[in-house]
Amino acid sequence: MFDMSELGGHLAAIHLEADTDADYTSPSEGRRPGTAGSTSSANSLAGSTKAVHASMNSVEMTLKTAQEYTYENGRRYPAVAGRKYILPIDQAEIERLDLTHQLWMMLLNDKCHLAPLQNPQRVLDLGTGTGNWAIDFATHYPNADVIGTDLSPIQSTYRLNNVQFVIGDFELPWKCDPDTYDYVHMRHLMGSIKDWPGLLKYAYRFVKPGGYIEIQESDITSPCSDDNSHHRAHGILRWSALLYQAAKSNGLDMNVAPSLAGYLREAGFVDVVEKPFKVPMGTWCKNHGYKQLGRWLLEVSRYGYESYGLAAFTRFGGLKLEEAEDVIDRALDDCADRTLHIYYVFRVIYGRKPENAFTPDNGRGAGWA
Repeated sequence: MFDMSELGGHLAAIHLEADTDADYTSPSEGRRPGTAGSTSSANSLAGSTKAVHASMNSVEMTLKTAQEYTYENGRRYPAVAGRKYILPIDQAEIERLDLTHQLWMMLLNDKCHLAPLQNPQRVLDLGTGTGNWAIDFATHYPNADVIGTDLSPIQSTYRLNNVQFVIGDFELPWKCDPDTYDYVHMRHLMGSIKDWPGLLKYAYRFVKPGGYIEIQESDITSPCSDDNSHHRAHGILRWSALLYQAAKSNGLDMNVAPSLAGYLREAGFVDVVEKPFKVPMGTWCKNHGYKQLGRWLLEVSRYGYESYGLAAFTRFGGLKLEEAEDVIDRALDDCADRTLHIYYVFRVIYGRKPENAFTPDNGRGAGWA
């Protein structure tokens, strides 16, 4: 762990210093899992990932019917959302979700949230994935009832009495009463939501007066560097541009994170706070804390560049499978190049529903929760 105060605040005031002894490239670090010559970006990560799975009692893929899933290019996708959902739902994706959860927990010093919560009683986690966040939050707040919802039943078999997982689409109407939740949490959903302003305005109805909503997102199509070396990352830049355009053609904004604070204000939330963090790609940073973060992000990216890119490129970007894989592999080569001092901006944004807010009761919806 390290001092989180070093990471947040005004990004321009935070300079990431490169480790001059690390300016070389290890090609195998940037390979996709399962490809020839691929290795973990750090041997310790493999052990850490195994420990995560052991502690969660593993994740079961419970398939209700074969028709709930489609298969493309060797990956499995949820059919419940038709062809709009670009992220797969298979074992490799579960690995990515587990690693991503650990990355966020490391970034936030083992905190599930930054909103100033006080004794939350009812909590909703939208897009819960494997349920890691919901379980960790419920462990920290044993008096809270936590609901995690997702399109697919990939949640951990590990259960707490105060956690419930519901399979459903949160972009459909919710059937709970207005003013139900003390806290609503969302994380890494930029590839899943078409109408962010509409969803946040809708979610506002179901947050209790005085309650909070928190969004944790990253600018995955906007690589940065303090020394402009990211301009030489042609593989990453092409992957980012293709993903942004392909997703846009399907109604998805992959660069939504900088707009989220404004969307919360438009929805009616007040005291909106945005905390940005620089997270380096790979182990080029001299600072030990940043180096550890970069190691985790590199491992996440070994799964994530394919997870986000493969369906988007072949469905909406006009690329053949071999072309899409080449784009992904070239981007991952850049990720492992320590002469490229790339970082991404991760953001935590939260806002409060005013205590005197009036929410008209238009009746329950016919949806999932």
